[in-house]
Amino acid sequence: LTCSGARSGEARVWSFFSKVTSIPDFQRQFQPYASGWQLAQRMPLHVPVKDKLTVKDLMMHMRDHYEGSILNMTEDVGSGAWAAKFRDRPLTWTYGGDHYVNERSIGTQQSAWHFVANMRPWLPNHIGGVFWFGVDDATFSVHIPFYARCEVPKALRTGTGSIVDVDFEALFWLNDLVANKVYSKWEIIAPVVSAAVAAFEDEFFARQSLVEDEALRLWNLGQASPESLGGATAGAWRGGERESAIAIEMSASHLSRYSNVLTGRVAAQWLKLWQHLSVTFRDGVMILPPTPGHDHGGKQMGGAVANMLDGSGSGNGQWRDTWKKAIVEETGDHLKGKGGDHVADMHKVQVMEGKCRNAATTRRVAEAARSNLLNIVA
Repeated sequence: LTCSGARSGEARVWSFFSKVTSIPDFQRQFQPYASGWQLAQRMPLHVPVKDKLTVKDLMMHMRDHYEGSILNMTEDVGSGAWAAKFRDRPLTWTYGGDHYVNERSIGTQQSAWHFVANMRPWLPNHIGGVFWFGVDDATFSVHIPFYARCEVPKALRTGTGSIVDVDFEALFWLNDLVANKVYSKWEIIAPVVSAAVAAFEDEFFARQSLVEDEALRLWNLGQASPESLGGATAGAWRGGERESAIAIEMSASHLSRYSNVLTGRVAAQWLKLWQHLSVTFRDGVMILPPTPGHDHGGKQMGGAVANMLDGSGSGNGQWRDTWKKAIVEETGDHLKGKGGDHVADMHKVQVMEGKCRNAATTRRVAEAARSNLLNIVA
């Protein structure tokens, strides 16, 4: 085990263990090991937990980015203007003859797929095993429940797009497009996407028992005698327990349809989400709907002018202080205003007022031109 190996692998386990274990002071105790600084004191292979972990807990921990630890990536200059929790590859790099590492968190952008498997032996096999599956980065991907015998939806099927062919019907590509909107403006866009993920997953958990109760009802109905079902299908005996083929088919088909509907809904919503993010967060600003009457001279002269927020809609309209500090320390007085910020702001206001006057003038000129044209035609 090397320093970079511990940092890119063992550190992920350490971060997860630190958040769930009942071992006192676990994070601090094994921090040197996870950081690759002291590899002699090995971390335990497994740990006792403070509380029983739920499926939802595991989904949350799969989105871990070393929050609350010294490996948190949001504080140094590498996180950019908007506190990114990822780093571009490579994982290791050199400078001045020394070797350095980039962190590799549990939630990572190079994921192809991810899942949480929940096995409940008290239920029939085709209901008890539920596979919460997602594609691309787990950080910004919805986990969708799938059951045994489920038909694979087109959005997840091999052949719907490829790793080098974008297909708007492929859930992988839709997730990837949305996630990549986040990476360059994490602090601004991540809360929007995370809320959309949570809304879907919360709904799926809330509906799970109702959907599975119906699957059980259909399974029990199918356990009836072949005669009561029209005599079309005979039951099969297995392990001393009669398990009708039609019972499984009726129940599993219900669950398959449900999983396919959820996949379609997520895919459709993620396409809309990507479109919304592309329109709203672009050109280094946040674009809002236009105010009625604020335009470049009507539909024939350029159409409406959108409202705009600096700082991509951040609280104070500016970058975070740590990023501004890094720029000032590197550039000195090169970017420092000589007349004060208020002078530039006043100039901008004058320019914008001039644009409004120009727009009004343009409308009058256009209306006069149209009137003259009508007179000429007449």
